[in-house]
Amino acid sequence: MQHEILLKLLFYTAVRVSELVQIEVGDVDLEACKIFINRGKGAKDRYILFPASFRLVLISEYLSRNRQRSGATKRRTIGISALS
Repeated sequence: MQHEILLKLLFYTAVRVSELVQIEVGDVDLEACKIFINRGKGAKDRYILFPASFRLVLISEYLSRNRQRSGATKRRTIGISALS
């Protein structure tokens, strides 16, 4: 499921892999369906949009990961490093 979410984010948003692995939970705006990319290509900040239908997938994955990692103080990313 986790890898499926990453692939869907790549497909839906055309985000670069190097940007995807740096996305933190706080960068995701579920209400506006957008993700903040900090220092992307050319060291520029930008927003990427994702479909509203994908919002529930992100919420359910976030909640399930929080239950698994309760008490963890590790930096929370949604990228590959957090899913391994």
